[in-house]
Amino acid sequence: MFKEVELVNAFRLLHPRFTVLITSEFGGKKGVMAASWITPVSRKPAIIAVSISPKRETFKLIVNSGYFALNILDLDFLENVNKAGTISAREVKDKFLEVKLTPIPGKLIKTPVIKEARAVLECEVWKTVEAGDHILFLGEVISAYADESFNKEWNIDKFRPILHVGGTKYTTCREETYEI
Repeated sequence: MFKEVELVNAFRLLHPRFTVLITSEFGGKKGVMAASWITPVSRKPAIIAVSISPKRETFKLIVNSGYFALNILDLDFLENVNKAGTISAREVKDKFLEVKLTPIPGKLIKTPVIKEARAVLECEVWKTVEAGDHILFLGEVISAYADESFNKEWNIDKFRPILHVGGTKYTTCREETYEI
């Protein structure tokens, strides 16, 4: 039968989850962090929810700039994504250099995006909501673009998403898909 799960770990029942790199910039300081606590919450307008701890440097950059970008990378960049989630911008001079990814200008926002990304969603903060020890940023997507492996949905034969299981464990989709 069922076994009890500690409430502090209850969120893990919803994993694995899509993992992205969130980028932001304010006052010349660039930020990049890994995140899997993301979800779409509206189609019209297109709004994405991102949950970030106020302890994170990226949190401060988003609060001050009002913008962020979600960068979706392939499994080929797993080590880079994991490193972005395990080091702090307070500990290194240039986090992009540390995680070996290339910041380039966003299309509509002053926040950098990642050149190696397979897709990008540029967002303007629409609203913030206190959510326990995190803040939920509701970002209106003002620009979205992807490579050829996306055509209204991901072609899993050409794209292997990074899915976070927990801690430093990740997985991806199997190459088989099922359509009902």
